[in-house]
Amino acid sequence: MAFLDYSPTTTPPYDEDSYSDYEELPAYTARRNRRSVKPPTRHTFVLADKKNREWAFLRVDSRPDSAARFPVFRDGDVIIGSVELDLPKEALIHQVSVWVRGRVSNQESINQDRMENDAAGLYFLNENLTLWKPSFGDPRANASHDGSSPSSTKEYKGKFNGSYSWDFRICLPTTVKGSAAPGADGASYGLPPHFRDATTPFVLVYQIGLVIKSGLLRTDDTLRQEIGVLPRRKPPTLSVMRQIAYRERTPPPGPEADRDGWLVHRTVPVLGTMFGKQPVEMYCSFALAEPLVYTRGSIIPIQLVLESSSSQVLDLLASPSRLQVCLVRMVSSGSKLKLKTSRTSTASCLAMGVCWPASSSQQSRHRRVIHSELKLSRSLTPSFEFQGAAVRYSIVVLPPRASGFVPSNSEPLFTQSIDVTADYAHGPRPRSYAPSGAVAPAIAKHPKWSAEDEDNMALVGYGLGYR
Repeated sequence: MAFLDYSPTTTPPYDEDSYSDYEELPAYTARRNRRSVKPPTRHTFVLADKKNREWAFLRVDSRPDSAARFPVFRDGDVIIGSVELDLPKEALIHQVSVWVRGRVSNQESINQDRMENDAAGLYFLNENLTLWKPSFGDPRANASHDGSSPSSTKEYKGKFNGSYSWDFRICLPTTVKGSAAPGADGASYGLPPHFRDATTPFVLVYQIGLVIKSGLLRTDDTLRQEIGVLPRRKPPTLSVMRQIAYRERTPPPGPEADRDGWLVHRTVPVLGTMFGKQPVEMYCSFALAEPLVYTRGSIIPIQLVLESSSSQVLDLLASPSRLQVCLVRMVSSGSKLKLKTSRTSTASCLAMGVCWPASSSQQSRHRRVIHSELKLSRSLTPSFEFQGAAVRYSIVVLPPRASGFVPSNSEPLFTQSIDVTADYAHGPRPRSYAPSGAVAPAIAKHPKWSAEDEDNMALVGYGLGYR
């Protein structure tokens, strides 16, 4: 059997600019609409014989703007493509078909079985389309297929020789039958995003495949290609005051002025010792821009307020370079039974917030106001939970990291779960207000973030009883 297999080790860096032109956008004036709609990209995948002669071609149109990139689709998209054969000599072919499949699996299993069959009913998505078989008649007379009956019913009994082509259309659903956890009742869930990362316990993969059956005594020729799928989910709209600020390119108002635009956590103490002997007592409050659903490729606005009776403590600990605002990803898989837990979780810090002091009018000897922004990578997998597999995100604020300061404990000061999507909310897009030259600190470390157990989930806000 000949096949082509593309299996990246991480989720491909889908750029929202590569598919945003396909969304339903509001009407713009000619002056503002400076980008032309990008045409679909044609991806071609091939089967070759033992002499490396290419004879079967699977062509697929997708959203990315480069043919070398990973094919990407949105839920509800119609996958448009074609299959072409170029046979140098006569061949007996019994069937030509294409399929699109999706599956959650562990790393080892997905590499072993290559998603070749569904005998065990392992796929949450399994769309099959027969392009040709003998009962369809002359293979050159039925060049297009979308699931409807062929135009000819006269059975074809000849062999293939030369060139053949079939167009096809496969519609990706917006929902599939599944469950939030193994063993739960099946229900309709939104199509989850593609996820593959060599450091995590599971993968969620989609593939498109071409199968050419040549008879009982011959091995099927199979070509398969991994594809990306992104669910459509728009975040709730931003607060009115924040939208106005983004449109007018002015700094958005803080929590005191825009109560609808911020989630403010209660103030917590920061305790420890400085230089081995001097007690430290500082108080910290944390505010996060709402709604708590953010678009990858954009930013998360954050505000910290630090107060202390000692200006020396503030000088040491409230410096922007010493604050640790972290984006933490939790990847978990498995199930929970009544008397037994079978669940694997990994937590990791993916990014650090850039911090800078607010205007001098907001500062005082015993109070420091700090602005922060967390940049969300365009390659982040959107948040999801499906069939016991989950990718979740939290903003975690750790105690300041400063030479000579030892916190009384290393537990986070604040933890807030958030959702990440691939779509922008209606209205203006978030803008960054970080000063030029501002640099995020080194990625923070925490002993529990490298462990693979249920305690991780409590650390980042996903312990028992969450939601």
